[in-house]
Amino acid sequence: MLEGEEKMTSPHLGISTSRHLHISASPHLHISASPHLSISTSQHLHISASPHLGISSSRISTSPHLHISTSRISTSPHLHISTSQHLHISASPHLGISSSRHLHISASPHLHISASPHLSISTSPHLHISASQHPGISTSRHLHISESRHLHIPASPHLRISASRHLHISASRHLRISTSSHLSISTSQHLHISASPHLHISASQHPGISTSRHLHIPASPHPGISTSRHLHISASPHVGISTCRHLDIATPRPNLLFLLEFNQSLAL
Repeated sequence: MLEGEEKMTSPHLGISTSRHLHISASPHLHISASPHLSISTSQHLHISASPHLGISSSRISTSPHLHISTSRISTSPHLHISTSQHLHISASPHLGISSSRHLHISASPHLHISASPHLSISTSPHLHISASQHPGISTSRHLHISESRHLHIPASPHLRISASRHLHISASRHLRISTSSHLSISTSQHLHISASPHLHISASQHPGISTSRHLHIPASPHPGISTSRHLHISASPHVGISTCRHLDIATPRPNLLFLLEFNQSLAL
């Protein structure tokens, strides 16, 4: 497509290519690939793939009862995930957990995991574990932590923190954080963020550059972003956009069952 040429696929979806790629389903969806890759759904979701692949959003809502407000997700030079008061994850500059001072996970008031400079895990008021200088702690069948002092990765093949079926953290060549079936975050050669079945973000192969091979975002009809079937965005060096079936922007609907399951997973 020539510079400045614009192709309209529907009254709500505009695709234009000049020196950069701009896709707008105004006012709900905005996708642009200038020197960076930016995907924005107004107040709900903003993804910016700068040279260090930063993902930020003012608000990610999977239902009126579950809101994740993320300030920044970045893979370089360190991993930092913040969801205001609900979740904060910070890793060392090596994109792993090589120093315990750089890991802080908090889903207050239900879950708090801190490793600075020792290990402290608290699901206040139900569970509190302070590892200090102990190499490993196992507490019945619900929580198992096996790692050397200060949670230094080279001491073992990987770091694994498992709390029953609801929380799993492992970091070796990649970082994976999973809370039951509702939230999954992993980084290795790709970036994968999943709040199944509501939200899935994946940036394949090269998370540190803006034109990774693929950026794939499928979503169910329930969260703020819905793509009927699915939406596939390929940000290869030539940047292609393909939409399967049609794009649908859905208004979040109350989902009391999802809220109940989420609260139960935190309580456990």
